[in-house]
Amino acid sequence: MNHELRVKALKLLNSCVFTIDTLASKLGVDKYVVKELIDYLIIRGYVNEVKVGPECRSKCATCRIAKSCPFYKLNLNTKIKIYVITEKGMDYIKKYTKVSYSS
Repeated sequence: MNHELRVKALKLLNSCVFTIDTLASKLGVDKYVVKELIDYLIIRGYVNEVKVGPECRSKCATCRIAKSCPFYKLNLNTKIKIYVITEKGMDYIKKYTKVSYSS
């Protein structure tokens, strides 16, 4: 799995939560590539899969991802899987992202 694609996906997941389809669209790659990438990131502990649906609506007020959750925004009536970056994933971004300083 391409290192640059991993970092790009983690950066996107750090800014918002995504489904496979929406992440594939943002990355400009096929959804099957993203599925493999997500599986890789989950196995290594960089991302968590979260299943959301109508039963979690009552928990939106206390959910840390509610503001970027497509279920919350779109008021969906079906269950969907979304992917959320973990602390380990955020550490990966920090480790492999070059910091530039202005003089």
